[in-house]
Amino acid sequence: MEPFTDFEGDHARQALEHLLVRGGLQIPSSRAIAAAANVSPATLTKWFGGRGQLARRAAYPAAYRFTYELRSQMVSGSWRRRGFVPGVDADGDTARLRLRMAWAELARHDAGVAQVFDQLLADEWAILRAAFGDGLSDLTVTAIHAYLIGIWDAVARREQSTSHEPWLTLWTRTYDDFRSRYPPPDLAS
Repeated sequence: MEPFTDFEGDHARQALEHLLVRGGLQIPSSRAIAAAANVSPATLTKWFGGRGQLARRAAYPAAYRFTYELRSQMVSGSWRRRGFVPGVDADGDTARLRLRMAWAELARHDAGVAQVFDQLLADEWAILRAAFGDGLSDLTVTAIHAYLIGIWDAVARREQSTSHEPWLTLWTRTYDDFRSRYPPPDLAS
């Protein structure tokens, strides 16, 4: 399956993402997606063959944006200060983290979405491996990854008005502990 690269139907993909972020962890009905995209359900069927195929094709750009932000934080070194907490806008909006949670849930029920989500997990793990270098075992990197997923889910579930600072403090303490045991590589070289 190729990533969603054309513009036909891109507004339907965006409508699906918007509905997932606002409405929960189930794929909305074709009628709801079509209404949000301002097209008919028949047009969605023509473009995608159904909402399941739309979900599979929409998962690619969502996963790409998430790993791009994660990789950018790793390269810039900002993760050392603010933690690997992608998907939180400057105003505290956690829409991308909530969308990641929705894709994780959808992956449990759809093999196509699961394939994309499995690649997302592998990419996240590889980014963490690169960030921490060879000083950590694969098992430790896997544990850090699981820990971060827990933080991301907690941040995504919090009320919009509450701060995600406690999670960043927790991350900082954990990172400081790992850093004292396993100094990170110099990414500038």
